[in-house]
Amino acid sequence: MVTSIADVVLELAQNVSLLALVVVGYAGLKRYEIGPRYAMQIAIGALFALGVVLAMSLRVSAGQGAFLDGRNVMIGLVATFGGPIATAVTVAVAVLYRLWLGGASAPSGAIGSIAAALIGIAFAAARDRRLFRLNGMALLALGACVVTVGFINAVLFNPVITHDSLQLTALALYLVIPISTAILGLALTAEDERLTLQARLRDQTDLFEAIFNSMSDGVAVANTRGEIIMANPMARKLWGNSALNAEGRARVGDFKILDLDGQIPFPKERLPLKRALSGEETNNIEMIFGSEAAEQRRVSVNGRPLRDIKGRMRGGVIVFNDITQTRKMQETLQRSEERLNEAIESIPEGFVLLDAELRIVKFNQRMAELYPLSASALQVGRPLADMLQQGAEQGEYPRLRTEADIGRFVETWMARFRGDTPYFGEGAFNDGRWVLVSHRRTTGGDFVSVRTDITAQKQRERELANLLEDLIQAQAATERAHRESQRMERMLRAITNAVPALVAYLNTDERYEYCNKEYEDVFGINPASMLGRRIEELNDPDIYAVVKPHVTVALAGVESAFVRPMIAKGETRYVEQRYIPEKDLDGKVTGFYAIAWDITDHHRRAAELNAEATTDVLTGLLNRRAALQALSEAVSLWAIGEANGAVLYLDIDHFKEINDTLGHDAGDALLKIFSERIRSSIRASDKVARLGGDEFVIILTAPNAEEIAERVARTVLDKVQRPAKLGDRDVAISTSVGIAISVKGIDLQAERILKEADLALYEAKQGGRNRFAVRKMM
Repeated sequence: MVTSIADVVLELAQNVSLLALVVVGYAGLKRYEIGPRYAMQIAIGALFALGVVLAMSLRVSAGQGAFLDGRNVMIGLVATFGGPIATAVTVAVAVLYRLWLGGASAPSGAIGSIAAALIGIAFAAARDRRLFRLNGMALLALGACVVTVGFINAVLFNPVITHDSLQLTALALYLVIPISTAILGLALTAEDERLTLQARLRDQTDLFEAIFNSMSDGVAVANTRGEIIMANPMARKLWGNSALNAEGRARVGDFKILDLDGQIPFPKERLPLKRALSGEETNNIEMIFGSEAAEQRRVSVNGRPLRDIKGRMRGGVIVFNDITQTRKMQETLQRSEERLNEAIESIPEGFVLLDAELRIVKFNQRMAELYPLSASALQVGRPLADMLQQGAEQGEYPRLRTEADIGRFVETWMARFRGDTPYFGEGAFNDGRWVLVSHRRTTGGDFVSVRTDITAQKQRERELANLLEDLIQAQAATERAHRESQRMERMLRAITNAVPALVAYLNTDERYEYCNKEYEDVFGINPASMLGRRIEELNDPDIYAVVKPHVTVALAGVESAFVRPMIAKGETRYVEQRYIPEKDLDGKVTGFYAIAWDITDHHRRAAELNAEATTDVLTGLLNRRAALQALSEAVSLWAIGEANGAVLYLDIDHFKEINDTLGHDAGDALLKIFSERIRSSIRASDKVARLGGDEFVIILTAPNAEEIAERVARTVLDKVQRPAKLGDRDVAISTSVGIAISVKGIDLQAERILKEADLALYEAKQGGRNRFAVRKMM
């Protein structure tokens, strides 16, 4: 039996020091995770239990009934660091092993183990609630608490311990246990912090790799020796084999890159990554990847030197994206714009295209010729109001004498042009010229405005009106001139029957008293049968509702002019109608003359111009401009959560081979067949457009957009794969479809979802063609 305090302290320290092996084992378990959390806690509990058994097996005697070991240190630490399962395992082993050893102090030892566990659990709970930081002082306090509770337990429950043994035990425990607890606890804390930092670094590395690999742009990094050390999947996809040398390794100088002509190699000294390694930056350098024409991709590249925080050169980085399709679309759009410009310049009418804010987008030379004093303000991007203002100030329009007159004139015409209702009306110039103004909004939200010179027509109209007025005055002058009046009437009838216009006279009851022969030519009815009948009886209610306000104005003594529809021989035609009141010598209105000029051809030409601005000439589908406008409107609807949407991107498999083999005429015929099959596969609410070449898109909106899109795709695949009759040959065709699904409430741009659909089309192509692939926007 040891009686010296120094001997007890030394042996107790040796006993506790053996438990450092437990710390090493703990570090190993934490470093190599063995499974779920509960399995880890069981393993830690078993490890600490082994340490407890080892400590109890090598215990130190400090007098009668007083045995010392480091088990309570282990139990307090496992409760603080290991968790509840590990604590339960360690305490169970400690209690059972102590009871198995037996002796009068066995119950006291078991109670001491449980008390040490409770203290450790209390410390862990206080630490988790951030009541204190688990540092050296806190661990010393933990050890002191364990010693104190153990000492109280020995006094209360150990019947054989003596007073001398208690003194010796207390001194030894207070000298060794707190310090040992602090040392072992700090080691465990350091290991936990190291593992936590390591896990955080690993998570950050994984996150960086995930971000790097998921970037839509290609990114590549080279070291200072010119070796490619990092490249994300998009980079490898875009450059293909163009960056690999004979040994299959990637080096900056080995890139097989062409200049924009597709033939001449790109100078190596101008490569963005080469320049980045020399410390230069490059922005938006365009080049071509791939040596074969079929594999060539046009890309835009940015290069930057790569330096550390001390400014030392570490390499270079390039970022590039595929702009092949963008450039092709731009070229197609430019060709379409050129054809549209040629068509606009070839028409005899003045034409101007305005955006939704009534700013000038496009105009032809005829428009400038009709408005010579306003021509300098007829510029792309300028508001139409500027053109009206300049013309009014230069005296192009009549009866505008003051600034207030000019302001009212501009505001009046702008109010006519702003609405969604088409406008048809006449405009006069100070030099005596007249134009017919046709103005309507397109489906894309723009405005098409057409001007037709009707000066000659107005001259004929005035001459006819003057002739009619002279004749009426002659009839009313005197009864004695009855015969002359009859002659004049016959002359009037002959004249009015000869003019290509509808001429009639109606009394104040709106009943026809005269109709010229043109009514028979236009309506196919005898003019005599119309006499005595009212306007309301001879016209549909909708048409009568249009003319009634103007009849009222004419019967009030004011001349009225307007454009209205007219049904003639089952066909709807458009006429410019003019009502001229007729007054007696006292100025009382006795009726009015109705003169109508047929302007159906002009009306149709205006509609055709609108169709040309939004329709693909070859297929009759929406063109690219109208498709992008429709997609922008649909994306706005999806973004506010009104519905889900989808974009289907299609092209004809192996179209270039068919076009090259059978000729462009056969290719155009195939595009028409393909368009009709797509059109017959979609719902009435869906929109289909040709972007250019053999590229088409379908835009659909529905709550179950993904289901509808896949159904439409299957229908298209089924209908398209039927053989197409091209001349005397039956040609087998198929299509591939890329689908981009937008969930409602997502804020995105039309270009992005179109690009996603294009990427999905690429996936369908890679999967073997004649199939569809789906990408969801999140």
